[in-house]
Amino acid sequence: MKTLLKFAFKRRFLNKMTIILQVLFILIVCTVFYMDKISEFFNLDFHQPIEIKIENTLRKEIKNEDEWKSQGFVFTNNSDSIEISKVDNVYQICNVQELSIQQRIYDLLLRNHKRSLENENNLDWLEKYNTIHVEFIDSKLDENTFKQQIIILFLTSIYFMMLNFIAVNSNEIIMEKTSHMIPIILSSVKIRIHFLTKLIIGFCSVLFQIISSIGIVGLIGFLRYKLDQGQGLIRLILKFLPIQIDDFNITELFKLLDFKTSDFYLVLLGLLFILLGIFLIQICILILSSKVKTMEEAASIQGPFYLILLIIYYLALSLNTTHALSSGLGYILSFVPIFSMLIMPMRLLTSHVMPIELVVSILFTIALISLIFIVLYPQYESGLKNER
Repeated sequence: MKTLLKFAFKRRFLNKMTIILQVLFILIVCTVFYMDKISEFFNLDFHQPIEIKIENTLRKEIKNEDEWKSQGFVFTNNSDSIEISKVDNVYQICNVQELSIQQRIYDLLLRNHKRSLENENNLDWLEKYNTIHVEFIDSKLDENTFKQQIIILFLTSIYFMMLNFIAVNSNEIIMEKTSHMIPIILSSVKIRIHFLTKLIIGFCSVLFQIISSIGIVGLIGFLRYKLDQGQGLIRLILKFLPIQIDDFNITELFKLLDFKTSDFYLVLLGLLFILLGIFLIQICILILSSKVKTMEEAASIQGPFYLILLIIYYLALSLNTTHALSSGLGYILSFVPIFSMLIMPMRLLTSHVMPIELVVSILFTIALISLIFIVLYPQYESGLKNER
């Protein structure tokens, strides 16, 4: 088994295509983290501030001009730019169609309005005027939607990343069968060892891809942080996304996300459900592949699996609300194996999940994996024995 694992790892990771793909991934990540520098070097429009023409009388009323600059706006006399005027205490804004830019301009004007009130009125009265005290009983108070979206994006990225490895073991078995290598391999190892080796290799490949990808992104992100704390990149992001932060660097962005130790545990739990679901699918494809003799037949088997996984993904997105995941179909599917690998992580992020519910969902998946081993493994044995 050790020799078979060593040979499989060497064939899968130490090949030209794998190295080329890793280099391409590194280049893509570098491009994302240094997009502002690339835009500036090639004189693209990405890093250019958005020009705003504002009448002189109104500009004198602007108390937060530095905030406008930090948000990627610059005041100008160019008549082709965005125009802001004020008629009868109503702001009129022309030449802007993007909703995100409209939202940012509105927020900046509102901040300026509040700052003007602070200069003209009693601060204590203003604070009482803008503040109410509310107490929620038995409710989740801290709802950082942006943070939840980032975590869900991370988990679904891993989900699609692992789809690439589902068919790898299947294709290897087909290749071994078509090249008549199966009889040679089974002369040295038992069928059970061959089966376990394929599972170990596939699972380790997934873990290697996850760890290496996180490591590459983390290292390049750390280097960018050391360069200028990512200020230029954050300004570029804020040009297209209506995110409000006071200072433009990665440190402030992490403060906005407000990651906690509990969030780290939630990500690990979500990753565990995804790994178990992918492991279950990998076993099913592996057993079915033992009955296949050509690559064309393998493609006909893999196609439905990819379709099922896409259905699960879009179903999970449609149910990604607290109410839908806490009752009805979303609640039931969080315990169903395969469906639970995305539904349960989303439940963890949107509502409180009891520990007993997590244990039951995991046990259902493990029970189905065990059942497949007992019922379908003989089919794998018979499929390989026919090649001897």
